[in-house]
Amino acid sequence: MMTILHDVNLPSRRSALKALHKGAEVWVSLTVVKKPYFCKACSGAIGVGEEVVVARYKDRRPGGSDHHFIHPCCFRERLLPLLRQVQQLPPGEAGQVAVNKRLRRRRGNASRRARGRRR
Repeated sequence: MMTILHDVNLPSRRSALKALHKGAEVWVSLTVVKKPYFCKACSGAIGVGEEVVVARYKDRRPGGSDHHFIHPCCFRERLLPLLRQVQQLPPGEAGQVAVNKRLRRRRGNASRRARGRRR
């Protein structure tokens, strides 16, 4: 039986979450969708203009990140209990631009180190 974490606030317009899920870093934020999607947790439809939770995973697939749209109630019931080391962040740090910027920075450093070894 899963238990709901009451001491962790859900993501909102004023805060986002950073956590670990199955060994991968995940940034969780709240947004309003601009086109229809399906909820990753329940496979239900998400309509245009609905508020949804966006979970952006880092290091899930080689060389990139992926993201999932989830109903807020599905997030609270299904994903939130599985998250570990949850931290609250300003909402801008969990957005797509910020997550991709961190990925590019990390990839750039790795490639520079690799080039330095070949010389």
